Amino acid sequence: MPSTFKILGLAQFEARLSLLENELTAGRTVHAALGAAALPIQNEWKRLAPWKSGNYRRSIHTVVTQEGGKPLATIGTDITGQKAGEVGYPEMLEYGTSKMYPRPSMRPAFDRKKDEAVEEFAASIEASLRSFGI
Repeated sequence: MPSTFKILGLAQFEARLSLLENELTAGRTVHAALGAAALPIQNEWKRLAPWKSGNYRRSIHTVVTQEGGKPLATIGTDITGQKAGEVGYPEMLEYGTSKMYPRPSMRPAFDRKKDEAVEEFAASIEASLRSFGI
């Protein structure tokens, strides 16, 4: 003889799952996690960056955007070349020129802090899941 049973609270559970899905895919959860993940790399880049006036260090920042419907974190600088097609000061520092030896800070910062960035991302997502009771 087949048994039947009723699950109480299933509608509320499905509603919370739907909210969670929206939050993780289009909401602020992933954006915040990407921002948290980028911070160790950004801070290390600033720490390693050559210092003269401080403009270069102050220009290093993170922007989290949507691209193709997916969140994207970009760590960069807004210092560019004076004219179109010209290489900016950050590239000259990173790779050197015919008259200046390289003083890399961008790549070493990434290499040193990429694992910490992954841990920060995971911790942020985990905290969000806990806030949803998962």
